[in-house]
Amino acid sequence: VAILDTGIDYTHQLLGGDGTLQAYQQAYGTSANSIENQQRDGLFPTPRVVEGFDFVGNDDDPIDDIQGHGTMVASAVLAVAPQAELYAVRVCRGTTCSGQAILNGLEY
Repeated sequence: VAILDTGIDYTHQLLGGDGTLQAYQQAYGTSANSIENQQRDGLFPTPRVVEGFDFVGNDDDPIDDIQGHGTMVASAVLAVAPQAELYAVRVCRGTTCSGQAILNGLEY
């Protein structure tokens, strides 16, 4: 199931990650401009979040920004389809979603 949103916090325990603040900081860094959230770092993909892309930052690390909406949507999907494999497709930053990013995500 593709989640087109703010990305997915694949470090969350429910989504196959360690579930620690340290793991999130390792994946996201300290700001939206951190190199950690612009490249894969060994934490992604996970058994639950199997693939994805960040069409906002135009890189292959779709970690959720601090908004967290994409992670909440992913959790809701797993509540009704617990065996689903998730694709994190980041097309939004915070509450702003670019039309071009959404089109790119749909094509993905």
